Amino acid sequence: MKIKVEKEYPYGITEFKPNQIKDFGLKVIAEIEASEIQADNQNMRKFFYTIKKKCSDKHIWILFGSNDKNSWIPLQAASKTKNVAEEIRNDFLCMIPYNRDNSTKSWDSHFYKSVMDIDYGRERKYQKYRKIRNMCKWLGIAIFENENKLEEVNDNSGISKYQKAECDIAFELKPMLWNPAGKEFTYLKHKG
Repeated sequence: MKIKVEKEYPYGITEFKPNQIKDFGLKVIAEIEASEIQADNQNMRKFFYTIKKKCSDKHIWILFGSNDKNSWIPLQAASKTKNVAEEIRNDFLCMIPYNRDNSTKSWDSHFYKSVMDIDYGRERKYQKYRKIRNMCKWLGIAIFENENKLEEVNDNSGISKYQKAECDIAFELKPMLWNPAGKEFTYLKHKG
């Protein structure tokens, strides 16, 4: 059964105190005020530096949102077989407010340069992440600390241990914008 999302924060989503987040094996490693998510912003560069430094060997991350930093709602969960720092960076870059001057770029084909100008930033992913930016005053990144205790999955689903952990955490936290993809969806169908 799907849960109805409400119009205002916390949107009907369960809020978690920082100590409760730790109970899931997660550690919040970086926070940024949503208004700081702008092109060429110094605080955003510091945020990315922290993510790169603290996520170099991590594979599972959760995006949380808050209006007061005392309680957080889970917004998204993700995993990668390689470290997640670049994925987090790319997702946060999608949150930068749309500006036609900054979002129009020259597109090259395999054989030709500057074939046409393309208006980036209107794809569904960009729209979703821009809405995330506007949903909460603060955004925080948590990583799963116990990756070294994860065991390989041997159920013929083809899912990695990181994807399995992502699904398990997502089922516990119920991030508002999480959707399983590919092998994760197949794993969840078999999980029941």
